[in-house]
Amino acid sequence: MTPSIVLTVSSAIAPWAKTGPNGAWLPVACHLVDVAMVAQVMWDDVVPPSLQQRIADGLGVSVADARAWVIFFAGVHDIGKVSPPFQRKDESGAGRQRCVAAGLRWRAPEAQDRGHGRISAIVLADVLAERGAPWPVADRLSLAIGGHHGLYADRGDLDEQSGDPAHMGAAPWSAAREHLIQAVRDLTDLNTVGTPTICDLATATIIAGLVSVADWIGSDSSAFLVDQVGPTPVTLDLGGRAAQSQATARQILHDLGWLGWEATDEPPTFDALFPQLQGQARPLQQHIVTIPGLDRGPSMVIAELPMGEGKTEAAFLFSAYVAAVRGQRGAYIALPTMATSNQMFGRLRAFLEHACPTSRTALSLLHGQAALSPELEALLEDGRAFEPDGIDDTGAESRRQGDVIAAEWFTVRKRGLLAPFGVGTIDQGLLGALRVKHGFVRLFGLAGKTVVFDEVHAYDTYMTTLLERLLEWLGAMGTSVVLLSATLPRSRRDALLQAWARGAGQAIDTTALTAPYPRLSWATAAGAGDREVEVSALAQRRVALHMLPGHDDEATTFADLAMRLTAALEHGGCAAVICNTVRRAQAVYEALAQHFEGEIDLLHARFPFGERDAREKAALQRFGKPGGTVVMEDGRTLPIERPKRFVLVATQVVEQSLDLDFDLMVSDLAPIDLLLQRTGRLHRHQREATERLASTGTTPTLWVLGPNAVKGDIPTFDRGWAAVYDEEVLLRSWLLLRDRVSLAVPEDVEALVSAVYDSEVLAGFVGEPSSDLLEHVAQLREQRAKRRTEETTEARLRWTPAPSAAVPLSTMTEQAQREDDPGVHRAFQALTRLADPSVGVVLLHDTPAGLALTPDGPPVRLTGRPTIADARHLLRRAVTLSSRRVVYALLAQEPPKAWQQSALLSHHRLLVLDATGSCTVGTQVVRLDPKLGITITSASALQAAGE
Repeated sequence: MTPSIVLTVSSAIAPWAKTGPNGAWLPVACHLVDVAMVAQVMWDDVVPPSLQQRIADGLGVSVADARAWVIFFAGVHDIGKVSPPFQRKDESGAGRQRCVAAGLRWRAPEAQDRGHGRISAIVLADVLAERGAPWPVADRLSLAIGGHHGLYADRGDLDEQSGDPAHMGAAPWSAAREHLIQAVRDLTDLNTVGTPTICDLATATIIAGLVSVADWIGSDSSAFLVDQVGPTPVTLDLGGRAAQSQATARQILHDLGWLGWEATDEPPTFDALFPQLQGQARPLQQHIVTIPGLDRGPSMVIAELPMGEGKTEAAFLFSAYVAAVRGQRGAYIALPTMATSNQMFGRLRAFLEHACPTSRTALSLLHGQAALSPELEALLEDGRAFEPDGIDDTGAESRRQGDVIAAEWFTVRKRGLLAPFGVGTIDQGLLGALRVKHGFVRLFGLAGKTVVFDEVHAYDTYMTTLLERLLEWLGAMGTSVVLLSATLPRSRRDALLQAWARGAGQAIDTTALTAPYPRLSWATAAGAGDREVEVSALAQRRVALHMLPGHDDEATTFADLAMRLTAALEHGGCAAVICNTVRRAQAVYEALAQHFEGEIDLLHARFPFGERDAREKAALQRFGKPGGTVVMEDGRTLPIERPKRFVLVATQVVEQSLDLDFDLMVSDLAPIDLLLQRTGRLHRHQREATERLASTGTTPTLWVLGPNAVKGDIPTFDRGWAAVYDEEVLLRSWLLLRDRVSLAVPEDVEALVSAVYDSEVLAGFVGEPSSDLLEHVAQLREQRAKRRTEETTEARLRWTPAPSAAVPLSTMTEQAQREDDPGVHRAFQALTRLADPSVGVVLLHDTPAGLALTPDGPPVRLTGRPTIADARHLLRRAVTLSSRRVVYALLAQEPPKAWQQSALLSHHRLLVLDATGSCTVGTQVVRLDPKLGITITSASALQAAGE
């Protein structure tokens, strides 16, 4: 029951928190109550029991006492608004007059407004210290609450501000704040609970995130109305306001999909969650819920198995299982690319529809083009408007519409991880390991869930270093983790396990983990362990391997490939040609197109999004699982129909998570683990033998395009390959494979990966290496070690401190890096990948009627703030360019002014194409070719060629 609290002190009633039209205003007191009640509903019905216990343990109090403190913290987060610098910001002057009439005055010289959160931190530190909290605890908690606008203040800086009446106000201001703080104490019954005695970085981070989210929701001006009009009221019924706010908060959280969960203490079974696979649970899916210690605390599991062994279903089962036995809730599935995220979104949605049939469960898709997902758009149709107001001192946060279920509110990158269930790129999680504004909100969004990282082998040294720091934080926050991979070097497996365990405060001995591949490894409250996992007959395969010679003349290489493919597919069959670069894929496509007219397609990342999405869906419709369906770009649901003969030329976009099946695969040489991953797309599905490639029958076959030339025993690799992959890894992979005629999966996997990544010598390679080769390998190893050191150093310059670090809270957001803004210097960007600089561009055509999406389409509007519908249409014509030849020239341009007001378009540049589909950028000509996608050519080269 809400206590009866009536505020009668005019100086505590007069300060405003928000203003509205026609003189409407909302007292600070009402906003504090609103946010406190949102936090109360979140704690009671959203924060899972395991996270409640983690917060309580982190404060040294009971769960009931932790509840009271969290609600109190939310209820006093904006107490700093009761100060001269903030109250002077009312442009109408009415707020100033109310303050003066209530006895709240300010004197010249006026202090610069440095953010009311800083004043909140000053005041709350004293409140906690007076309550008996040790000063380090009072300091850390007050800074966490005061940082709810995204950045923590430095205590030394605050100490100077705390003694300045121009900032804090004279005695009447202090008295007004105390009246409000006491009212919130009474509202939360804080007077009878124990005082926090400890607070580590992780606990402060979780609380900071929870309070910020409560503030965002409590700032929905369409729900928590700015309903006070006119002069200062004589009294404020805060008890009545609290009851109203609590009901409003519950409705909002219900609409957002955060309430109405089917909570159960009964661990689910595989058959119950996947009735379509009744009785068909794979060994991995059986073992993953029998790991010792899952019910005693958070856990981390690494599953290393070949493609097609049900790793995704095992991760879904694990998430549901620990939710029951541990009181966790929700999941985030992190993948390497947008394409893999889009496909996983559909799989998780289908799983939730069965696993939670009566729950209103929010599901979010998170990546740069998530707003264009047809499945996400379908979920958004059930949305309500969500209009947060005044959640940032500067007003920099855009106010966006449509927040429910998988609402637009969740697609804003800082907030996206808050949805109970989410799918997206790993970048969205890694940002939580970087020093970014509101990084603590990202970490709070992952706390208490199961976080699944798929395709872990796809990450380089820089990303892996950030992943280790993120795993530390997840372990410290009590988050369970599942890592899925086709295979990992043992050294990397051990480092990832140790990172999570370090955060969880556990000491594990990975030297005792000796199970062979394929395997399941874990760290739980019961300790670390691993076991070998049997695989199905479908995953046990021998892949025929043929190394194709390369030539100095690329055209000769491609002509030879065309001849071989034409012969192999003479009687039918489906082949994939995977190239390491977009330029090479375009060249291969042109060389093969004349031999496979009407039976060939090209897929890479340099098509406009709408075209790329259509090509991805076409690939799934041609090479997907028999009997399945695909929702096409236009909304039609088409059955999967495998063509008699077809060639798909693609980049690495098809090697990860896309459920495709080919009879023959041609691949540029790549690191051994990625080649093994690619073989998972060979004979992936059960089909009739008559549907297989006539020339190879039931034997999956991989052709590997080797180096351009070999002098002695030293190869020369394509320049683009060396830019994508480490040259020593390429060399060792080539040496390992050059004389082999087959690969046995899973038997050969671990030995091959270990020989490339974990061995310092050329052990296991066929033939006796020459002294020249040994010297070459040594040089490459030295270069590789240098790059790894540089990447590790770069990551450590950017990452957030470890959760166990003895550092001030302010270091968590110190020199915060900028997210998603290619226009700032690289040193100030929050980089989740060390790749070439890139920039998103929207391609519009110059037509007689004006700029249009297509050469014959209607003109588009470029003035006025774009609606979400406008932005979606424009983004379907967007592509990301990373060629250094054009990126810097594009970054020198400003986005259209109207786009700068859109969270979806603000960092995109505009490219206007002429009648030939071309435009000049600096010294280069960028052309949108209908078959090849974006091509970039030197203007002088085109002029010399007479084009």
